[in-house]
Amino acid sequence: MLFSPLTKSKLQSSKAFLNRARQGLLKGTVSTPSYILPTNLGIIPGIMNMNLPEISPVPVQFSLADIYHLREVIEKYQSDYPSLSSQTKNQNEPNPLLSYLNHPKDTVSLLTMSTCGSDKILGNYKTMEMDIPSTIHPGNKNRLSLQDFSAAIATFKPDLFITPTHSITAKTSKKKRERAVKTSREYINPSVLNLVQDRGPQVLMTISIEESYPKISPIIDEKISQFGEKISGYFFNTHSLKPQTRFAVFQKFYERYPTDEKLRVLESSGNPTEVLENLVLNGIDLFEARYPIDVSEKHHCLAFDTEMPNEWRSTPVDTEFIKESLSNPTKTPRTLNLSRSEFRKDSTVLTSGSKSPLTNSITRSYIHHLLDCKEMNASILLTIHNIHVYDNFFKAMRSHIADNTLEIYTQWFLQTQCK
Repeated sequence: MLFSPLTKSKLQSSKAFLNRARQGLLKGTVSTPSYILPTNLGIIPGIMNMNLPEISPVPVQFSLADIYHLREVIEKYQSDYPSLSSQTKNQNEPNPLLSYLNHPKDTVSLLTMSTCGSDKILGNYKTMEMDIPSTIHPGNKNRLSLQDFSAAIATFKPDLFITPTHSITAKTSKKKRERAVKTSREYINPSVLNLVQDRGPQVLMTISIEESYPKISPIIDEKISQFGEKISGYFFNTHSLKPQTRFAVFQKFYERYPTDEKLRVLESSGNPTEVLENLVLNGIDLFEARYPIDVSEKHHCLAFDTEMPNEWRSTPVDTEFIKESLSNPTKTPRTLNLSRSEFRKDSTVLTSGSKSPLTNSITRSYIHHLLDCKEMNASILLTIHNIHVYDNFFKAMRSHIADNTLEIYTQWFLQTQCK
């Protein structure tokens, strides 16, 4: 199996508060809990992989947006690795997805599927030539079909792929609800799941847990019953739920479908308080999160510490405070908006939490100057800094899970590093 749990997660208890966090290992190299930075080409905007050698090994995501995107990648593959179009996988060949992205071979690759509106794509789809079958939707000439996605899995050979679905919320129209049900039936089927046995990728089944979850749950029941052994994990979407509701829904899901050996992935904002909530209360292993990138785009730098002082280890755990803070989040981690004039003459380094050799000596006034001049290096340096802080945050959580001190770390973080 690609994922190996190292510690047991206490999911089956119905207690209102219980530390459900666990440690695990992906592909023998990626320690969990960890995060994925969702980007179209598996590359952080404006940043080369060589600029981030100090961060922990993290999974890399490749999101197929449309058939033009698919054609571009296939053409690149075929020019660099002609044999990759064959249906058999030569063990001596590099992993095609990781080779294209210039990532080490032990990186975990994740393939997802998204769609784009026709007004966002330039080009002539009628002249498109691909070495894989393509079925174009009549209503949207750019949208990837089930055949496109299946062929992409066979060609790219990712470690994991996420089954496509439509998100539905309380405000979703009747037409989109019907489409969501149809999608859930179409994309989780034998023709897709047979690729798991034939070519190696493992499946993360998408579970959209929204207010309208009851509309989809019968299909989920049917698919888990039919393909349970082939499903390696679950990709949860809970955007519209409040923490209290999310905890209750997760608890019911875990009681119905034991997930002790399966990977649990959550699509989230990635805000550290939300990460702690879903790690401690809901036992999530992997977070798909744009948080450090989004913060950088708003000209903010992460200003919280990630290393808890030793004197806090002897502090009594306040269970009620942790429960209340995670269930009703009102605080956010400390950040600094470096575009504000107050930082014009601030010679302080960004923060002490980064430890990046590229940014640990850069001052706030320097970034303010770059932002004021609209220099692109400002967002690049901020992103590098923020990813290092974010990575150190996950390293700290893994360390405290191993030391059985995650509760007091959560209490320290919420009391001292949030505002």
